[in-house]
Amino acid sequence: MKAKVDAAAGQSRVEHQKRVNELGEQLDDLKLRAAKAWDEADEKWDSGRKDFELQWEEWQVRAKRAWHDLLEGEPEK
Repeated sequence: MKAKVDAAAGQSRVEHQKRVNELGEQLDDLKLRAAKAWDEADEKWDSGRKDFELQWEEWQVRAKRAWHDLLEGEPEK
């Protein structure tokens, strides 16, 4: 596209260059938006992963307690 702009003459060249610049700005904007979306997704992943790990650890404690109770009999209350 840039080669075509370089080959154009006069007003046509100005118009082509303007369009190339607009497309470049749009591309830069899309790159920024993609980076922001990636950061947000990464934060959500971290939060979700931590929540899952906490729930998993809590489940393990309950499962071990249930297994212990099964082997040893119900604890007295």
